[in-house]
Amino acid sequence: MKKELCIRAFRSACQAQGTYGMTLHSDRGSQFTSSSFRKVLAQYGAVQSMSGTEHCYDNARMESFFATLKKDKLYRIRTEQMPMAQVKSIVFRYIMRIIRFQTEKMI
Repeated sequence: MKKELCIRAFRSACQAQGTYGMTLHSDRGSQFTSSSFRKVLAQYGAVQSMSGTEHCYDNARMESFFATLKKDKLYRIRTEQMPMAQVKSIVFRYIMRIIRFQTEKMI
């Protein structure tokens, strides 16, 4: 994954939500440790959090989530032929279904 994609996605999420000042947890990939990405984080008041060297389990839940998202949804449809807005909508609805299910389970 290229750092430009991460920067664009982060900026887009912050602008869409009007967000400033948050903690962003990531792995130690070069795209997340690049000076370009860290400058953008600073512009939005974000504090970066990442697991320590050789402590890969910090990110295990998110890695599991993304693997499930890809397997359950994204690999079953031809996302490369869809506009980005449509793919974003599909991912958003998938996440919202999970949140609703978890909320109902707790009640």
